[in-house]
Amino acid sequence: MTGAEIIAAMKILQKPLNDLYEYLKDVANTEKDKILNTKNTKKLARHIESLGKVKTFWQLEKEVNINDFYYPSKIINPHDQDNIIGVNSLNDISKDNNFVIEGTVGQGKSIFLRYVCIQELREKSSGRIPIFIELRKIDASNMLSDATNKELDLLGLKVNESIFKCYAESGKFVLLLDAFDELDETQVNSVMRQIEFWCDQYPLMQIIVTSRPDTEIRKLAHFRILKMAPLDVTDHKHFFQKIGVKGSDLSELLKAIENSPQQISGLLTTPLLLTLLVLVYGFNKQIPEDLPEFFEALFSTVFMRHDRSKPYFKRKNMTGFNERKLEKLFKVFCFYVFFNKFGVSLNKNDFSKAFDKAINFFGEKCDEENFRNDIIKIACLMQNEGLQTTFIHKSILEYFTAAFISELNDEQANKVYETILSDFHDSIGFESIVIFLNKIDKYRFTKLFYVPGLDKAFANYGVESLYNFNGDFDHLMEAILHDFGVYYMTDQKNGEIIKLYCRSERMSPYYFFRKFYGEFGFTILNESQIFTDFNSLSRAYPSAKYIEGGEIRVQGDDIIQGDKLVNLKQRCRVRFNLFIEEINESKKYIEKEDAKITLLVDPFI
Repeated sequence: MTGAEIIAAMKILQKPLNDLYEYLKDVANTEKDKILNTKNTKKLARHIESLGKVKTFWQLEKEVNINDFYYPSKIINPHDQDNIIGVNSLNDISKDNNFVIEGTVGQGKSIFLRYVCIQELREKSSGRIPIFIELRKIDASNMLSDATNKELDLLGLKVNESIFKCYAESGKFVLLLDAFDELDETQVNSVMRQIEFWCDQYPLMQIIVTSRPDTEIRKLAHFRILKMAPLDVTDHKHFFQKIGVKGSDLSELLKAIENSPQQISGLLTTPLLLTLLVLVYGFNKQIPEDLPEFFEALFSTVFMRHDRSKPYFKRKNMTGFNERKLEKLFKVFCFYVFFNKFGVSLNKNDFSKAFDKAINFFGEKCDEENFRNDIIKIACLMQNEGLQTTFIHKSILEYFTAAFISELNDEQANKVYETILSDFHDSIGFESIVIFLNKIDKYRFTKLFYVPGLDKAFANYGVESLYNFNGDFDHLMEAILHDFGVYYMTDQKNGEIIKLYCRSERMSPYYFFRKFYGEFGFTILNESQIFTDFNSLSRAYPSAKYIEGGEIRVQGDDIIQGDKLVNLKQRCRVRFNLFIEEINESKKYIEKEDAKITLLVDPFI
């Protein structure tokens, strides 16, 4: 920040700081000096501004200012899905509610939250002090309350339990919690309990959380959901210009997109994919056919981009591996990171554990530090963040894990798919990799996972196979609804969302029940999520009861009456019929591919 910018920011911060002091009159007089002195205000401004410094795909060597490349995000009006709202600061979001900002992979949720954070130093400020927390850094030794206190300390604001209470009650703080979906699964319940406590106790302290869709945070009654709007073709030119694509390069890129297959042009809806496209197209001068090709091309692109810009120079790989060998080892490494639930940020111990397993499977010798160096400085797919080594994006970990599985032999792949099918639930994040596997390993995905998974899901309800199902649908529906506790609904458009809870022993094929019910807004909870949700639920519905063994029940009259239950069954029937069509097509596909294998084994039959 320039001297003038610091002075301007300090002036803007002075108002909420003065207001804050009014809430601290009963605290020791030294607090006034601590909060209002010039040195501390400058420290506050500089720290908030520092949150706008990030590393990007095209500038990995040093941090850049968000303002230099940020293309404004938009949100979908929850009351009118066709109305897209631009968000340039927290002033564009109501202060009267807490919000979950939902976005898909690569939609720029974290950049968005950082941007509105630093806007609190500008004229567009909402007049509050932003507290920015990265939830992926929360663990058993650093709870959310600890991280919040630490951030307040970095902002130059003294904190203890009584002072934090004053801060939170003042309405002069806005808590910005980034990436709930990257929170360690062991910390989800404790973080939700802390957030719910703050919502109850401090209604004037707004809390805004970013997350991928359908995480547990959206279940808290205190939050409303705002969905980030996808980019469309009208955004492409302006986005590319913002990240530095100009002149003939811009014209060629836009023309290539116009001539690309619909399945690719239709995917270009996020900053991640548009940025990746710039990198890949810049070196290959063509656009990949589908999303997996994007990621496959990315490795080669980032591996060679520095070298191609320097004639006669070839960057030395510390591992001594060529591009393909390094990529193969990286895929194995990602697999062990993913299946050991280490997350996107690895401490030294977790990095070493994953590397040791990967190198044993890989079968060639390689020094751990040399591998780390090449993945960070050559492939540029991870980066150092203090004592952590972090994937530049969560989708990198997910794609290369799926790519590794797709390259396994049949015996190995069968074991992995069995593991996924037997332990499929959101907390471990399998849903993200099966999307890739359906593209790059379609035959084995369909035969080893999708078809047996669907059959397993409905076998609990007396259906031997969905293939050419001709059973009694009404009887099946009664069995399913009997097993589920109907317990909660919220308004959405002209109807309601009914959330269902299923007993844990019926939860094994989690993905398939999610798929079945998710089409019309149902949510399935597992037992570990019940207690946090039940607290809110019992306030809304006095008849709610928690039954030992893992059930929540609410009296039917509280939720569903007459036509609502009829409509529910009708929607279930429509979705079930689509499942029948899908399973029949999948079976035909498997039979066709099996026939090809027979021809390969004995071509003279």
